[in-house]
Amino acid sequence: MNKPSGWLQAVGIAAIVLGGMGLLSGLSGLAKIAVGPTWQIKFRQQPGFGTTAEQADVQRDMQKEVRKIADRWLPVTGPLVVVDVLVSICLIVGGIGTLRLRPVGRSTLYGVFLAAIVLELAQLGPTIALQHGIASITTDYMSRMMEASAPKGQEMPREMTTMVSSFTKVGIILAIGFTVLMKAIEVGFYVFGVTYLGRANVRAQFAEPLTAELIE
Repeated sequence: MNKPSGWLQAVGIAAIVLGGMGLLSGLSGLAKIAVGPTWQIKFRQQPGFGTTAEQADVQRDMQKEVRKIADRWLPVTGPLVVVDVLVSICLIVGGIGTLRLRPVGRSTLYGVFLAAIVLELAQLGPTIALQHGIASITTDYMSRMMEASAPKGQEMPREMTTMVSSFTKVGIILAIGFTVLMKAIEVGFYVFGVTYLGRANVRAQFAEPLTAELIE
């Protein structure tokens, strides 16, 4: 039985890994859409775990605002999550078929790479907008959290609040930058995958012996 070349193995394995990660992320996203926000808010608003009743109230209000933004983007993010799950499954199937040198595996992986490029680009805008909106709310509520953590009768120093706010803004920039970087890496891989799987010598690995000779 013929074995795929080193680069072809790498592409197939990477597709399976990305598909597995995307499937877990997509199923987690579907679960959060269905039941996540409700029990998360109920859990986080309870005092304890190092938080006071005032901090729990502030956290509850913040989670409500976060939920509003998530609901606002749900008509866009919801369908994208479903598509993400389907694409991830196809990545796994195509990757396995490619490693087994099945022609349908290569064609499936080629097609799903194209679909993944479109999906990643479609997800970029809503993801950044959602991250920015949630981060803005977190920044706005940070001062209230700091005030709630101060002992009764005392105020949190303004310098401390300003410093925490600055760190939060830096965190927002880093988070958005990381998201863009990861999307760029994934899109770059899919573009490489489409280019590589389209090469004649790669297609020849999936063909019958006589066909392979003609291609070469």
